[in-house]
Amino acid sequence: MGWAERVAAASRAWVWVPETAIRAETREYLLVRFPDYFEHPLVLLDFRPEGDPAGLTDEVLARAREFEERELLWWVKLGSPEGMDELVVSHGGVLDETLDVLALDLSPGAPDLGSSPVALRWTTDEETLRWSSPRCSPGLGSSRSPS
Repeated sequence: MGWAERVAAASRAWVWVPETAIRAETREYLLVRFPDYFEHPLVLLDFRPEGDPAGLTDEVLARAREFEERELLWWVKLGSPEGMDELVVSHGGVLDETLDVLALDLSPGAPDLGSSPVALRWTTDEETLRWSSPRCSPGLGSSRSPS
C-alpha cells in the first residue's frame, strides 16, 4: 500500500462512535444515530461500495429514513469513489464543507522547521480567553463567544 493509500485508510478509520449510539452497519457503510446531545444526530460515517455506488446510495437513504430524522449528514471521505459529491447532490444533498487531510511521512525523522516567533501556551485567564475566542471560534465551527 502506497503512502497516499495509507493516509486515506487512516483517515477513513478515524471515527469515534459512543457506546450509546445506534449503528446500522454493513460491509459497505456505517450509518450512526448519535445520542440527542450531538449536533448532527444521523451521520453516514463511512461509505465503501463494492459495486454500483448509486444502488447502495438508495439502500443507505432508505435505512436512514427509518430513523425519522430531519436530515442525514453524509461524510464523503478521502478515498471515496470518484463522483460521490455529485451523487449525493443528485439525491437532494447539499455540500456543507470540504476538509483536507494533511499528512507527512515522519519515518525518516522530524523535519527541521526552523525557529518560529509563535509560542503556544494554556489560556489561564479571562482576558486571554476573551481575546482569543472570536479569532478561534469561526475556524472551529462555532459562532459563540464567551459572555
